Amino acid sequence: MKFNKVNYCGASNFKGELSTELTNFRSGRYPMFITNNSVTRLLDSIPVFSFHSISTDVLKSKLEYLKENDYRTITTDEYTQRDGKTYNERIVMLTFDDGPSELWTIGYPLLKKYKMKAVAFIMPGETKNATKPRYTEENEMGEIENGDELCAWPELLAMADYIDVQSHSLFHWVIFTSKKLVNFVTPKVLAQWPKTDLPIPVRDGTDDLSRNFSIGAPMYEMSSRLSDQNRYFEPQVVRNECELYAKEHGGNLFFNDQQWFNRLLKVHNRFEESEPWVIESDEERIESIHRCFFESKLLLEEKLQKSVSHFCLPFGIGSRTAMEKARETGYSTVHWGVAPPEFTKEYSETASVGRIKSDYIFRLPGKGRKSLASILAKKTKRRIDFHLFGKGSTR
Repeated sequence: MKFNKVNYCGASNFKGELSTELTNFRSGRYPMFITNNSVTRLLDSIPVFSFHSISTDVLKSKLEYLKENDYRTITTDEYTQRDGKTYNERIVMLTFDDGPSELWTIGYPLLKKYKMKAVAFIMPGETKNATKPRYTEENEMGEIENGDELCAWPELLAMADYIDVQSHSLFHWVIFTSKKLVNFVTPKVLAQWPKTDLPIPVRDGTDDLSRNFSIGAPMYEMSSRLSDQNRYFEPQVVRNECELYAKEHGGNLFFNDQQWFNRLLKVHNRFEESEPWVIESDEERIESIHRCFFESKLLLEEKLQKSVSHFCLPFGIGSRTAMEKARETGYSTVHWGVAPPEFTKEYSETASVGRIKSDYIFRLPGKGRKSLASILAKKTKRRIDFHLFGKGSTR
């Protein structure tokens, strides 16, 4: 999925997501079993499905569909051993991004129930320690000391019989890529967007992984750390003054004023030139990307005591530098969005894998197969509910 340089404006994101999906269909990026109503079997490539949010009813219905139609699930190593080919078998790969706590409390019990394997791409730099796993219906209450929304290390270890944990980079790292202001942090942004989807700001010269943005903070054009774009560092005084202005003029109620954006914009422009912007060098960008690959692999292998050789790009965004670093650090596959870019074919040592949203599981050949129109209608409604009304999740 295209990142669209996230601007946290609901209508703009909604249009961007629809535009990206239409482009994917028009350019033939989706596999034939999705677009062709007469397909009765999978062709050569193993479909790789991606999940983000996890709910009991939705996941259960998808696993039941796979089971009823005799689909077998595999891990990343098995995928590589088969060179991504079905060999006329009903085989799929299920991947879960980020490692939300629901993977442990909902996903893992359901995968065990249906005896299906899955892959979890997690960010070890954001994974917390704990003394034991938290509560599920099958065990006693275990506390995650910080109440974290992501799985902790004991849970990832406990799921190893059904869930293959691999790298989703060191962090879910979003960076500012220009001086162009696109919005300010509002109560709606903080309520809707997971913290790991927010950019990592710099405070007092250090990356703030907590991403504790206050309302009023400016947001600029942004993209993934693993893109080939250099990072822009905003003058900290601008953020401080914008946050202070929103706080002193009503806090959350400030955003009920129809002129709130223009008022904050005046504050922003007044202080923007008081300190210089800093732009990282190409060398700094390359080293930072290298760290995402190398340190995530090192930390995962240390904590899980297993080999880690598969990488999933956050937001499906990568670059030539990312592919070079994946190859250098020993990854055998890199997972993208619907279709990897053409340039990835130059990196034959590291296979590039396309992934499609889990909605399309119901387009797999089999009994109870759903129409493409019904799936797209449901996806569109979900996006409208999220972007325009703040309900549910776009994923």
